Parts: sequence; structure tokens; C-alpha cells
Amino acid sequence: MGYVLPEKDDKVALIDADTVVFASCAVFAQVDDLLPRDMYSDKEWEEIIAEPGYDKDKHIVRFINYNEAFAHSLDKINSIVDRTGCRDFELHFTRGRKSFPYTMVDKDYKGNRDNNAEPPPFGLAGLKDMFVEKYPKKAFNNYEWEADHIVVCKRRDFPNQYVLCSVDKDVYLALEGKHFNYYSSTKWNIDMKWVTNTEDDAMRRYYIQTLTGDTGDNVIGLDGIGPVKAKKALARCLDEVCMWKEVVAMYEKHGRDIVDAITNMRLVDMRQLELTIDGTYE
Repeated sequence: MGYVLPEKDDKVALIDADTVVFASCAVFAQVDDLLPRDMYSDKEWEEIIAEPGYDKDKHIVRFINYNEAFAHSLDKINSIVDRTGCRDFELHFTRGRKSFPYTMVDKDYKGNRDNNAEPPPFGLAGLKDMFVEKYPKKAFNNYEWEADHIVVCKRRDFPNQYVLCSVDKDVYLALEGKHFNYYSSTKWNIDMKWVTNTEDDAMRRYYIQTLTGDTGDNVIGLDGIGPVKAKKALARCLDEVCMWKEVVAMYEKHGRDIVDAITNMRLVDMRQLELTIDGTYE
């Protein structure tokens, strides 16, 4: 894929980086099928079951070469920095399911993903920790909030400092402006690209999603309401007050109440966090 690198500027590539490390773990994680127990000495077996990747039920050991996975992720990150013309990067990772969508809004958020046949690749937490240890001032594990919420709100609050970088359209379409979709595929001839979003589209996005829901994240919208009907219902609205009133009216028309509407809005809206006086988000 041919391209001309832009000149460097003073901005920082603000990267929703969960997908970066996921891809590297998917490449470098491996599985060893174990022999029957009686083929190992007691000492060998003790060492096997002490491995973090030991799976008693499947009788396997998962493992990963962290150094190779780290180099693979860093190469992708540096490519994002080069392609955006940024001077540096800032990485944000989500750690577990203790963030506010699960603990404060809906414990079944993304619950449908638990039924996936394949578990996530081994080594995700360890690889995230490697980046945080290597780059403590520009790589961060987020436990209370999801990484995508953090990067959206930081870009919103510091638009002249950051370039928002993600593969998730819910992230790069959350705000007005020019953002960077770092998804690429050699197999499918897809390159990383810039995405421009208008102020009006950014404003309407989460009201539309509150109506339609998001099957990928187990957010249940209104029955029979897809993007076309949702956009049509909100077309006359020119501000968020009007759109919210219309959303609530449609929920009530479908036999659901304002609590349902608020719950779904809180699950889909990435702009909810507020910057505190000490520089953190809540």
C-alpha cells in the first residue's frame, strides 16, 4: 500500500489501543496439548499447573512470546504515529469488567459476547501491563472507565492536542472533526484512513443508537426501529433537547419507559465523562 507520510506536527496520537494488543496476542499466542498426567513426573506436573495459561478442563497450556507480541504492537503503534503525522502516542487500555457500564448501568452490557465459541487470545492483560511498565507516562490501564470513553472525552476536551485513533466507528464518529481509523488488512487490501465527521452527525449519533440499540454490545433498542426509521424520527430536531424528547416519546410508544431510554443512552454515549479539577475523569 503506497502512501506519502505527512509532516510531523505537535499533536499526540490518542489511541484506543485494546485492538492493537488483541491483534498481536492473536498472532503470537499458542496452545500446547498436554500428554496424559502419568507421562509427567510430579515436579514436571507441578510446573505445568503453575503456568498462568494452564487450563485444567481442556488439558492444555496457553502461552505467548511477550517480547514478540510487544514488538508487533509497537510496530503498529509507530505506524499510526507516522501516518497521522503526530509527534508521539498515548495509549489507553480497558481492564476487565469493573468499569461503569457494567457496575453502574447494566451488568449484562456486552453479555452476548460471553457466548462466543472462542475465548480471547491468551496474554492480553500481560501485554497491556508491559506497555504501562515500559511507557508509564503515555500508556494507561483503565479500570473504572472503558478506554474508548477516555479517548473520546480527552479528544473532546483537548482537540488541539490529540488526534483520535480507533478502529471502532462508535469512537471515531463520536465527535466532530477529522479522526483516524487505524484498521488495515493486507488480505483484503484495506488501508488505515482518515475519517471526517460533521457536528450534526456527531450530535445525532447516540440518539439514533439509543433508538436502534447495539446488538454487538447487547444494548436492546426498540423493536422494529432501525437506522432509517430512527433518523427519520429525529429529522425535524435541530438540537439535543428536541431529540431526547422524541426518544423518550418513542420509548413510551413502544411500551418502554424513560428509565430504559436513559439506560441505553448511558450505554452507547461515549461522551459522558467530565474532566475534574485534578485532571482525572469521573
